[in-house]
Amino acid sequence: VTASGESVSLTVYRCGECGRTHFGSASVCPHCGGSLSAGDVSGRGRVHSFTRVHVGASAGESPYLLVLVDLEGAGKVLGRLEEQSEGDPTLGCSVFFSGLSDEGPRFQMEDSAKK
Repeated sequence: VTASGESVSLTVYRCGECGRTHFGSASVCPHCGGSLSAGDVSGRGRVHSFTRVHVGASAGESPYLLVLVDLEGAGKVLGRLEEQSEGDPTLGCSVFFSGLSDEGPRFQMEDSAKK
């Protein structure tokens, strides 16, 4: 659920052979070739690491925050943290999945986690 109260689902794909979790639909695991099954996760997690990117790979928006999120039930995922006027996140702060963009997953900080 986003800050505005709308529901955003995050579907992940788990491999029945190696147990890895993947984002994005595929019929086989890119790691071992095993079959994948889809499942939804809460989209909530905690910041494991982050960095501010000043010069991005494309001509898109920069600077931006790149976060490594330990996502509940899905392992770690790399994504962008949507800009907050309150400052940078802290390690371990709560975030939630807010949607996908052309650059990948996007997250927002929980209100209680903002500086």
